[in-house]
Formats: sequence, C-alpha cells, structure tokens
Amino acid sequence: FCTHCCRTVHSSMPFHRISQWTGGFFEDTSLTKIGLEIHLGHQGKPCPEVTEESYDTDDEGRRLFY
Repeated sequence: FCTHCCRTVHSSMPFHRISQWTGGFFEDTSLTKIGLEIHLGHQGKPCPEVTEESYDTDDEGRRLFY
C-alpha cells in the first residue's frame, strides 16, 4: 500500500504492525510514524475545541491531544 492507503486500511486496526519499503528492504515502522491519528470521541473526528494548549508530546515528539 502507499502511505495514504495504509493509514486508511489500518485506521480500524491500530495495533497491527507494519513494514515500510526503504528502497532496498522492508523496515519495521509504526502506524503513528506514517501519520495515523486515532480520535476518541466525536465519532472518530478531531475535537472541534482543541487548542495548542490541549496537547503534549511523547518521548519521540509525537503530539498527544487531550
């Protein structure tokens, strides 16, 4: 799959492990690293009230919204 299709197909399977082609071999990666966002509440859509102050970052710099 291309990155967009991989995110779409796996959006309902967030615990799957995926690999990404590097040009020479497949390398393990994560759905987060290819940009998959999981929104809890609001029917799977982002909260309309999120502000810059309502998020934190994890150890790898990914944004975590609360």
